[in-house]
Amino acid sequence: PLGKAMQAEVGVTAVKDGKELPFTVLVQNRDKLFAEGLDPVAQFRVYTGMPERDQSNDEGDAAGPKPKDAGADATAKPKADIVFTSSSLKVLKCMERYIYLMKVIGKNSTKAVEGFCQLFDLYFWHVFQHFGNKALLQAVSADDTSSLTPRLRNTLERISRSTSYIMGQVSAGDGPAASAAQSPGAQTVLSSGNMYGLKERTVAIASLNHIAAEIMSSRAYLQELAPDVLSGQIDTFINRTVMAVDDLREHIYRRASTLLFSSLEWVPTEIERCKWDIKDVGMQHSPWVDRIHKQFYQFHLKLDAVGISESFVVDFWTFAMTTANEAILEGFSRVKKCTIEGRAAMSLDLQMFATGFKSVAPKGFDPDVRLVDGYIKAFYVPESDLLHWAMTHGEYKQEHVTRLVTCIFDANKPSSVHPLEISKRKKALKDLLEQIEENRA
Repeated sequence: PLGKAMQAEVGVTAVKDGKELPFTVLVQNRDKLFAEGLDPVAQFRVYTGMPERDQSNDEGDAAGPKPKDAGADATAKPKADIVFTSSSLKVLKCMERYIYLMKVIGKNSTKAVEGFCQLFDLYFWHVFQHFGNKALLQAVSADDTSSLTPRLRNTLERISRSTSYIMGQVSAGDGPAASAAQSPGAQTVLSSGNMYGLKERTVAIASLNHIAAEIMSSRAYLQELAPDVLSGQIDTFINRTVMAVDDLREHIYRRASTLLFSSLEWVPTEIERCKWDIKDVGMQHSPWVDRIHKQFYQFHLKLDAVGISESFVVDFWTFAMTTANEAILEGFSRVKKCTIEGRAAMSLDLQMFATGFKSVAPKGFDPDVRLVDGYIKAFYVPESDLLHWAMTHGEYKQEHVTRLVTCIFDANKPSSVHPLEISKRKKALKDLLEQIEENRA
């Protein structure tokens, strides 16, 4: 672990006399190790008496000496929730070497700290390159970037500017990342036959999350080792980049759920076609509920076939639930004419949807339909309170609020009124919609 490397007192065991050299000894001789014009690795081998090694074998390289207490116990078993890849282990090993350089160089280790941070940047970037929606980095409208949080987008843009991966090469280019993303092997991994790389996505994110956890647990030691002038930069790196792993996980899992879960574009149209200006509530739910249940069952079979761990499965079901909620909400918002009985029928459909969802979801998973349920019940808000409701419910899009208010005004209109009264109601509706738009802007 990086924390142990940062706290280690022993730098290396010298071959020439078999004695352990503390970091204090290495620090005292750093002028010899880092003499101008000399190879520090070669000087290190000469100083410690280590024989030259094949450069192709980077395992155990002396540029990253291992402290005696940092080695893994051969009998110890890794934690079940920790996922490694060969790439993530190499990144951690290189980070450990940068830590040793910081300990030896001292408060002048600016480049070592920068290299430490860049290693994480590159791993973060490559995970997004392979499994994220790269087109969103070039999107202009807010709707196109909705699945990229501001923190994630800013992090990706910063990394792209600070590396050779410029924005013009995100989707295509001659860079190594672009070539890898377009290689036949990558296309096979992300194909529908391989469940769009579902398992590979979970492994990539889990391994990145492990590196982030190591950095977070070693934050105080990293601040202590780094030059004082970089203290603020390290805080920014951790708060904006390392913590953005959660945002990247959400983006990639949501994208995988969308690919695995058959398109729900039909849901709003089917809901809109149903008759909601009814006088009696039947006992039978609408046909769209059964159809969406079949899609969730197929989604369940796909996740089960991949065989990923239960903790990851819950994440995918959460994002699938979000996708379904958005589609159902869009459908209900398109309803132009609705009665109180029709609203009750909507609640029945939503209840049956949640019950069916729970029957195929993981055990203990409770479907959250509060967003849609709140929208249905808002139909009962008095016209005089609609402005306040709109101002205090920013979770709904502007068009959803506009449609709801219009539907409420239509449902509350008297059966027969004077043309002048009709004109007044139209003006009242127009004024209210303008107030809502102005205050929500």
